[in-house]
Amino acid sequence: LKNPLTVVGGVALKPDNKTIVAIDFYGLNNINDWYAEDEDKREQSSVSLGFEREVLPYLAVRGGFYGKGFITAGIGIKTKNIRLDYGIMEDDNLGFHLVSLTISK
Repeated sequence: LKNPLTVVGGVALKPDNKTIVAIDFYGLNNINDWYAEDEDKREQSSVSLGFEREVLPYLAVRGGFYGKGFITAGIGIKTKNIRLDYGIMEDDNLGFHLVSLTISK
């Protein structure tokens, strides 16, 4: 069984203290596949865009686009020791709900 090499890169910009804008590139080693007419090959590479904004000291909202046709959205709630994150990723056929809870000392 052979494991393929996947090159991933990304850039994030923080225009102010409460905002993050990011772009990620998956499968940079397969960049020619981004333009392939065969959909199976296109799925090997993608670009994702994301945005996060802190709207209150304890609440952040997120949105974005995952390059394989998924729209993403989420919220994060944090206190001194607890962080709760909820995200959703959807396209026309599927939906994923993601929840994480982090408790620290």
